[in-house]
Amino acid sequence: MKTAAVDIGGTNIKTAVCIEPGKLTEESITPTEAKKGGKYVMEKVISLIERFGEIDGIGISSAGQIDTVQGSVIYANKNLPEYTGMPVKRMLEEHFRVTVTVENDVNAAAIGEGAYGAAKGVKNYLCLTYGTGVGGAAVIDGKLYRGRHGCAGEFGHMILYPGGKRCACGQRGCYEQYASVKSLLRLSAPAGAKNGYEVIERLRRNDYAQESAVWQWTDWVADGLATLEHIFDAECIVLGGGIMESGELAGRIETALRQRLMPVYRDVEVRRAALGNQAGMLGAAYQIRRLLNG
Repeated sequence: MKTAAVDIGGTNIKTAVCIEPGKLTEESITPTEAKKGGKYVMEKVISLIERFGEIDGIGISSAGQIDTVQGSVIYANKNLPEYTGMPVKRMLEEHFRVTVTVENDVNAAAIGEGAYGAAKGVKNYLCLTYGTGVGGAAVIDGKLYRGRHGCAGEFGHMILYPGGKRCACGQRGCYEQYASVKSLLRLSAPAGAKNGYEVIERLRRNDYAQESAVWQWTDWVADGLATLEHIFDAECIVLGGGIMESGELAGRIETALRQRLMPVYRDVEVRRAALGNQAGMLGAAYQIRRLLNG
């Protein structure tokens, strides 16, 4: 079976072919050019998939809130203008005449990590990704928890600091305004770090100003994780996003988290995501292959 796996993000579109479960080939990363609008983005997705030739199905991982039944975008923020309402599944099925599944990108990453990565064999786990914002997903008894509208897992919009920083969602004090990489870089600016790589490099050089910024940020990250663990009582928390590839940060977060947990919860495992940039595509590939195999 040959399926296409696609991850649509505000910055890049990642594509690959999946012939064998858990393995991707013919990978490519292409700028989304999101400012040109949702219709342009979908035309680009179609042209990228066409390069794979004959396929049996398509698995899509996409930014935004997704109606997985209709395969359409319920809501996408300004990073993907004119993408809200996009009938992704219908457009692709009409063009390619194959079955298509569409999943939110963080949900797809959580599915991928459960099938092939850091959460393999775990029935109850949380998956969070830290980047410009904070995305999340909960897997309960081996099944992704979607909620009534299919949009469960907006962990970044827990209001942890009432009256705090204004969030793009319109509220104040949302978790992602404090725990995102964007927040970390704001804290790190006085220390001179301009990106996540520089943050890690300064930590490794024992830069005091950077240490102070990182400890503040890890405290904020741990605040949200402790809240979620007390709610879900998960066996495992998977930390994703490029910034978490550093063991230095993940280790500090785990230390801060355990200090905030009631004793019965302190045996929760904290793991770094294992699949990197492939997580969303592997989750999408898993979804479409499972559907086609019945």
